[in-house]
Amino acid sequence: MPQVDLVRERSKKPVIAVGVASVVVVVLIVAGVLALKMMHSTPPLTTQAALDDANGKMFSNNYDGAITTLKAQLKQAKTDDDKVAIYVALAAAYESKGDNATALDNNLKAAKIKSGYGVNEAVARTAEAAGKKDVALDYLQRNRELIKSGKSNQNAGMLPDVEAAITRLGGKL
Repeated sequence: MPQVDLVRERSKKPVIAVGVASVVVVVLIVAGVLALKMMHSTPPLTTQAALDDANGKMFSNNYDGAITTLKAQLKQAKTDDDKVAIYVALAAAYESKGDNATALDNNLKAAKIKSGYGVNEAVARTAEAAGKKDVALDYLQRNRELIKSGKSNQNAGMLPDVEAAITRLGGKL
């Protein structure tokens, strides 16, 4: 009987050794594949390159492709200007798809980061399209105040259009 136990003990050791060796080989293979992927991965797009790519996709009516590109770039955006540009571009893609509520949401995210005439106009436009008249009026009034205060002189010629939109929506000047 003691010989049987010795045989069993001897036979277990090679199995364990083979099992450990297999795990080591698998780990080395996975590490090698990951290293190759890192060496050959495409560098991330710049924000401008992503905006250009998304614009090309939108021009081809590939709105979902544009949205995918922009969402991926948003995760890498480092500056507020980049984030605002991406949110406004996302809003344009959703607006082109007819999803005005999501377009408005993205324009509002841009406005929270950095407000200005262009972002305000985009919020007002998508808010009106989404049926949010009060939000549209608020942002139109903001643009009116920017123009009247002299803080947005380059848009001074837009004052009649802004005031007409306010009036059309039932707002007061």
